[in-house]
This record gives sequence, structure tokens and C-alpha cells, in this order.
Amino acid sequence: KIIVVCVHEGRIIGVHHAFPVNVKIGEKVLSCYQSSDLAIDPEFRGMGLYRQTNEKKVDLFMKANSHLNYGLSSNPRVIESMDKIGRPKFPRPLIILARIRDVDLHVKMRDG
Repeated sequence: KIIVVCVHEGRIIGVHHAFPVNVKIGEKVLSCYQSSDLAIDPEFRGMGLYRQTNEKKVDLFMKANSHLNYGLSSNPRVIESMDKIGRPKFPRPLIILARIRDVDLHVKMRDG
């Protein structure tokens, strides 16, 4: 895993991470990273931390000899930040699905 942590005065104010995946393209299997969760403390949003953590992640991807790095988000703040740095939008709406193995447990946890 690649995990970038933002610390201010001894307090964690942000985290951005990615995990390794192998992607098969044709006959080749490439070492890649999929970007995952991003969290920035609301008090520190709008200060460029997404950009800074992303730049650090890309640097670490390159050092890990990653062939492809990707991430998708339906988070409006992330989409806005990606627009600002010139990243193209994903051409289709994103839907996040989760497999629920134990529906009774899920309902119990959801309803408290």
C-alpha cells in the first residue's frame, strides 16, 4: 500500500492512499496502483492538500515502477479538485456497489 498522511502540529489532518493491483492488458500483466480513500479534515480543506498528497502519491508510484495508476471518485470535492488540475472526467456516471453477505447483520448495524 501507499499511504500519504498529512500532519499539522502533531495531529493527523489528512490521508490519501492507494493499493497495488495487477492489470492484464493483452498478454502482459502490469504492476499498477488504484487510488482509494481520501480524507481531509474540514478545517484544512481548500488549502491544496489533495493536490499535494496526490503529487506525493504519484512520486511514490514512480519509485515503485508502477505502469498505471488510476482512481475514480463520485465525491464532488474530489471531482472539483481534479477539474482544477486538468484531469479529464470519467465519461460515465459512477455507481458504487457493495456486497452484503449478512443482510440481517447489515440492517442491525445500520439501524443501531
